[in-house]
Amino acid sequence: MKKQFTSPSVKHKVYLIFRVCGRRKSQAKRMYVNLKYKTGNETLHAYFATWREDGWMMIELFQSLNHKEDADFEVLLESFSRCYCGSSSIYIEGIEFQAIDNANHEETKGFKEVQKIDLNAEKVHCS
Repeated sequence: MKKQFTSPSVKHKVYLIFRVCGRRKSQAKRMYVNLKYKTGNETLHAYFATWREDGWMMIELFQSLNHKEDADFEVLLESFSRCYCGSSSIYIEGIEFQAIDNANHEETKGFKEVQKIDLNAEKVHCS
């Protein structure tokens, strides 16, 4: 994925936006999903997803500083916890970049809009 929509020299949180097929929104604001994924040569885990008002869930993958406008990154989703999703399909809405560090960058004061990259709603199956 290309970070072409992020502001240069601004730190961003990178979130996966997803939903589990057949699951309804829980009363709990956070849900244990134990997402296992790879970026580069690293295998990482993100444990808790947060429900959004629109019914989708979001989970932070990592934080990134965009030094160049054409910087790329790659994430390979491997598995979700069977405890939460069982054998249901996972629907991917996209990736969101949220600016978190604009204290030293006055030109980014107006950057509050979340940028979303569409992943064509591909499915990821639980393992």
